[in-house]
Amino acid sequence: MKTLLTVSVVLFAVGCAATARGPLAPKNPTGPVLVYTSATCGEACFALTNHLRSRGVAHMERDVDLMPGARDELMQKLDEAGLTANQPPVLDFRGTILVGYDQLSIDQLCDADHRAQSQLRTRAASR
Repeated sequence: MKTLLTVSVVLFAVGCAATARGPLAPKNPTGPVLVYTSATCGEACFALTNHLRSRGVAHMERDVDLMPGARDELMQKLDEAGLTANQPPVLDFRGTILVGYDQLSIDQLCDADHRAQSQLRTRAASR
């Protein structure tokens, strides 16, 4: 039990450090939300997709083991972002890439996305 607690604390600290660089925001407000998964992803993929659903975020899942081209697409996005991932989940939230399931970062992205979508609707209505 003690080892599990230590691992949880380290993962929580890493998640916080990732968000400490500043607020996260989608890079492309009209882009898709993609979740890269695999058969071996397990609970992390399940938690990520459930969290997006609970926030009302429409998304598409891409299984890197089953979908032709999905693994290459993911590797290209990770390379462009300067990131690496040993396994999914990887979230492409309208151009912002997150590796793993980090609820705080996802909430930041969802909140920023909500503000951006509201601004887009306001601009469209004023035309």
